[in-house]
Amino acid sequence: MVGPNICDWPTGNHPRSHSLKTRREDWHLGSLSLSRYVLLMAENPGIPAVQARALGVSLGGQVILEDLDLTLQAGEILAVVGPSGTGKTTLIHVLAGLRSPDVGRVEVQGKALDPGCLDLADTLRREVVGFMAQDLDLLPLLSSTRNAALPVLLAGGSPNQATEAARSMLNGIGMADHSSKPVRQLSRGQRQRVALARALAQPRPVLLLDEPTASLDTTSRDEAMGILKARASAGAGVLITTHDLALAAQADRVLHLRNRRLEAGE
Repeated sequence: MVGPNICDWPTGNHPRSHSLKTRREDWHLGSLSLSRYVLLMAENPGIPAVQARALGVSLGGQVILEDLDLTLQAGEILAVVGPSGTGKTTLIHVLAGLRSPDVGRVEVQGKALDPGCLDLADTLRREVVGFMAQDLDLLPLLSSTRNAALPVLLAGGSPNQATEAARSMLNGIGMADHSSKPVRQLSRGQRQRVALARALAQPRPVLLLDEPTASLDTTSRDEAMGILKARASAGAGVLITTHDLALAAQADRVLHLRNRRLEAGE
């Protein structure tokens, strides 16, 4: 059964269509406490957090993904493993709505992404999906706290709520002493932790994290994984891409990206 299209699900005061004004609560999380977040996740049992069907993507005439299927369940951590250049970043960008597949379909919480509905795809990334890019995409002149606070502000939280959430996440991953520093003054590993804090500061039902611990030491990596396990226990679907087999071993499931498709881990 094909799920409803994302553009069929009203999500607030859309500037181009009066019909999109009635059910923002379907995806809007606002500034939720983790306890409220757990209750929200329990309202839709059995619906995959993310489902991809028969995805195909080509770049520059080269086939990157072909007939690829993936299901991320709510409450699980799924690791997608593969060396550089196998298409992990392309896959996670498609799942996050950052690019459209050439063929196939992606559904987030049962709602299909529509490549022609860009405004609501932005809402998806702002309010439903916590996303961490491999290249981090931080604002170098802002402090760690202000970078990490941005998703909470964009989801409707107050400045105080955003600052509190950002500082809490930064403290949890060992960045309390660097929370006021501009990001440009931090090491690569420290910047990676800020990017992870930003992805996690606003509780969301789906987390898509591209190489989230690549520059971290073992202790920091395990601390980060502990936080991800807590989010999964609260009901979030967590997908990480990685080439770190030790990190992948801590996930609930492992899939290997080989020959443009996903295969079950050994």
